[in-house]
Amino acid sequence: MPILFNEKDSNSLKEIMICELTKAARIEKKWVFYAITCYFKPQVILDFLEQAKNILGNKLSGIHLLVDFKQSVKELVSLEIEQTSFLETEQTSFIEQISKKTGLSQQYISYTPIDGGKNILFHAKSYALISEEKDWVFLNDYSGFVIVTSANFSSNGFNKNIEIGHILHDVASMRDFSSLVRHLEENYTVSAERKAEIKELELAIQLLSKGSFYHKWSSSFDLIFRLNLSQEEIERLDEAANNPETKRKIKHFKTQQIKTIKDDPINLQSIFAICPKPIPSDIWRIYSIDTLLGKWVPNEIGQLIEEEVEDCWQIFQPLIKEVCTPEKIKSYTDELKEFVKEKIDERVIKLDIDNLSAVASWEKRVENLFKNENRLKVYINRYEKINLSVTELDQDIIRQVYYRIKDFYNQNNHNQGIAKFVANLADDFQDYKETKEDNFNLNIPQELVAEAKDSLIKNRRGDLDKIKQGELFTAFKVVVNQSTVNKIYERFDGIFICLEDSSKQLPKDVLVYKLIGDDKEKKISVTKLRAFKKQAPENKNEENDDDEETV
Repeated sequence: MPILFNEKDSNSLKEIMICELTKAARIEKKWVFYAITCYFKPQVILDFLEQAKNILGNKLSGIHLLVDFKQSVKELVSLEIEQTSFLETEQTSFIEQISKKTGLSQQYISYTPIDGGKNILFHAKSYALISEEKDWVFLNDYSGFVIVTSANFSSNGFNKNIEIGHILHDVASMRDFSSLVRHLEENYTVSAERKAEIKELELAIQLLSKGSFYHKWSSSFDLIFRLNLSQEEIERLDEAANNPETKRKIKHFKTQQIKTIKDDPINLQSIFAICPKPIPSDIWRIYSIDTLLGKWVPNEIGQLIEEEVEDCWQIFQPLIKEVCTPEKIKSYTDELKEFVKEKIDERVIKLDIDNLSAVASWEKRVENLFKNENRLKVYINRYEKINLSVTELDQDIIRQVYYRIKDFYNQNNHNQGIAKFVANLADDFQDYKETKEDNFNLNIPQELVAEAKDSLIKNRRGDLDKIKQGELFTAFKVVVNQSTVNKIYERFDGIFICLEDSSKQLPKDVLVYKLIGDDKEKKISVTKLRAFKKQAPENKNEENDDDEETV
């Protein structure tokens, strides 16, 4: 009768199978293990087969695994994601690992991807241990067990999910099961055409697994304070901007109708006038590519980005705290409350719920941003790494992402950096997939990684190469350097004198300067500096024009 596995007070499917294996081990027969599954985890299979071998010893004489073809591609690529092998090599590699775990010769192990056809899943799940021997009248004598179940060959299927199944021990069931296995192997194995089709999918999985996706945030960090204008004020502003005298001066001129009052009391962007953004726009433009899932960045360059943001965060923390002290926030809030009351009395803004709650809503947005360190890190970087494994994605999505990359980059003569590498890779693959070679070079060129690192180092210098003698600056020097990503910086403001050589080699690597209010010249190695920013004559923060855009 059917039973449930993995319930709270019942045995797991794995426990039941181990129990059946233990019973079989007491019988002097040679046993063959069979597994039919759709979804599976290679490591779970390896661990279970090792345990089966420990129970059965030399009585385990064969292993036959039948799995869904598409899941096979996904899971085996995942198993050996650091290698650049493809379908045939990966299957062989998996069989080799099974052989090592069980001590069985590879000739007694079969691993068969079952292809039901395009958009058809091989969804069957059953497990068996069968001894098939000829009796004295040359008939096949079957013994062992068959479990027909809903459970996949995975940790959840064997131990966690509530699954249903039926355990069979009769000869007829085992004979029929063996016949079904042969039927599947003979009629649903992968054709040469499908192997060729899947090769490019494997390339996409292998390539995209060598990097991470980054999402770009923008308006989600909006701290703008807004009030809705009254209809009378909208009409007055429209008339003032679009009156006949204005239209005579500028032909066809009409301003956009203004409907709100906007202000940015905190002006968090001002921190970038003191310290440049940690990741220059060139990094994203040259060393990433656009995809349907965001910007794709190779792991080596992604690591540089993450380290740079963490390092620069040591500078931005005190700057952010300085901009948004509780005293300043309270002062802004009090002023905004007075402003709203005044403008309602003047009938400049509407007397509605949005305007009446505008200060409280703004204050809540400010609070939510400044109490969340991760959000603030995203604010200064604009991009957030998506912790998403490519092998967990649906294969149709992977195909679509990869094909769009090919569409947009393959024929572009202006490609550079990572885009050029990927475009050349896709182009070269057209020739490769017609061959029977076992591997394809997917490694990101190290010269690109070195170039990206140089770009980040240059960005650390900020305005150092633009400043002139006598101009004011703000810089940060390293005072504690415990590791490459955990430094302590100290801010100092000064007057630039010059850059000079510490040796005869270029570029000049020593800053000569004076502190404000001190005539004594000082020197510091440029390697100890970061985030050098030129300041306006009255020590006002200049606009940050170097960035591609602001948040």
